[in-house]
Amino acid sequence: MNRSAAMALYLSTSMLACAHSAPSTTSATAVAEAKDVRPLDVRDARASPNDVLYISGVAARGDLVVAGVRAVQDGDSLNVLVSLGEAGGGGSGRFQYTLEVRSPIRTVTFGNEKTVIWTRRE
Repeated sequence: MNRSAAMALYLSTSMLACAHSAPSTTSATAVAEAKDVRPLDVRDARASPNDVLYISGVAARGDLVVAGVRAVQDGDSLNVLVSLGEAGGGGSGRFQYTLEVRSPIRTVTFGNEKTVIWTRRE
């Protein structure tokens, strides 16, 4: 992927994330895994020519709140990382994230364990 394509991907996911996940002043101490989010909901809007995913859930750890959500590209995959921090200054374990999935992305994974949560249909 060339630099301009990578920047376009970064900007589209960053702007969408800012619009749909509440910012937090909490510093991150952990990353949520798919098995720790109840329920982890992934909806595909199937917009043309790109897919738009709506990802939401609640981190099951009551002692932590969502500090941020971001997507990191790794080859033909995007990995969604929900950063968690200590629940000292408010916040919540709930998150909503909108992600535009452009070609050549084939899969979307979640957390450090990279659990597959979406695969492109042909």
